[in-house]
Amino acid sequence: MSSVSGGVDVREIFAVIRRSRKMVGLIVGICVLIFAVASLVAPKRYKSVGLVGIQTDYFRYPLIEEFVPAPQDISELASRRDALIRAALSDQFLEPMGRKLGLVKSPKGSPSAEIEIEYLRNRFEYYPLSLSTIQVVFSGTNARSTQESVDQAMQQILAVFAQQRRERIQHARDNIQTQIESMALQQDPSSSLQAIGKPELIQSEIGRIEAETEMMKSRLSARHPTVLALVRRAETLKRNLKAATGSVTSSARMPLLVGGSPQKAFNEVYEGMVKKLAYLNVALEFESDPRSSYVSVLQPASYPIGASWPNRPLFLIWGLLIGLVLAGLALTGLEFFTLSSTHGRRLADRTGLPLLGEMPTLPKSSSESKTDSKVKLPEQPL
Repeated sequence: MSSVSGGVDVREIFAVIRRSRKMVGLIVGICVLIFAVASLVAPKRYKSVGLVGIQTDYFRYPLIEEFVPAPQDISELASRRDALIRAALSDQFLEPMGRKLGLVKSPKGSPSAEIEIEYLRNRFEYYPLSLSTIQVVFSGTNARSTQESVDQAMQQILAVFAQQRRERIQHARDNIQTQIESMALQQDPSSSLQAIGKPELIQSEIGRIEAETEMMKSRLSARHPTVLALVRRAETLKRNLKAATGSVTSSARMPLLVGGSPQKAFNEVYEGMVKKLAYLNVALEFESDPRSSYVSVLQPASYPIGASWPNRPLFLIWGLLIGLVLAGLALTGLEFFTLSSTHGRRLADRTGLPLLGEMPTLPKSSSESKTDSKVKLPEQPL
């Protein structure tokens, strides 16, 4: 029973394949052989993988959350994490690493060196397996250098994360310490520079007092007692600064701080700032301990056992598929030209049908009609 779909006889298709099976096998075999050889001579590439763990509390600062707020949204956490990883894979890190491993060979500072560094950066890939796990992947042409690249990249990521966290705490502590010293100086303007230990703090305080004086002058008269007290206070600080440094350096005028507060409120604010400073010092001590790191290596860089590219089974599958496509095109073309032929016996041989006869042909020219006036008869009677 024939299976016909859209005017195409499936049995005829299989019959055509059977008749041309040698040609089909030859084309497919050649394609598979070409791709097999290509998989052997193609440049080999190796891939190394490592895992870095980042605790979810990395962006949280329990002792100083009111000074350094932590992100609450998961997308914000992911964006901060990715930004730190990109900062870790900077040119300052990639160039010396690439020259050490032979991955960057152009002269330093040349355009070709910048291209090689950017190409080296693109060969690094990192995938967040979860909110706290990052997979670092690198592909290279040498197994040993590939493993070392991933190992150094993970160590750089750990260092950048730890440094960034310490710098944020250090910045908060320095700001609070500066504010405490300014408050102490505001309470006792006659303190010597040697006691404070920071002449630049005196300059900032002078600028703050001058800004406060101008604001008070705009609201009160220049002879008002409050204005005169501020002027005398600024002059005292300038004399102390001049006595220690020999000159008074003009300073940027600081924004106006809280002034005229009762002594009790001032003391409460001052004591609160001192407590926060103590908390920050504890936090810095805690961060300096390697055992308290929020970032760690979960899986060291793996050594590539075999090349990840070229993939020989994949190449063979490609060769087989392309060979079948080419063989199909060849069979289609062969059948098209064969069936369009006017030779009766060839058509009979191809289709397996008996030849009943051939139509007579007429002469092509008058000269041929004179020499051959007979009509060509079929070889066998109809």
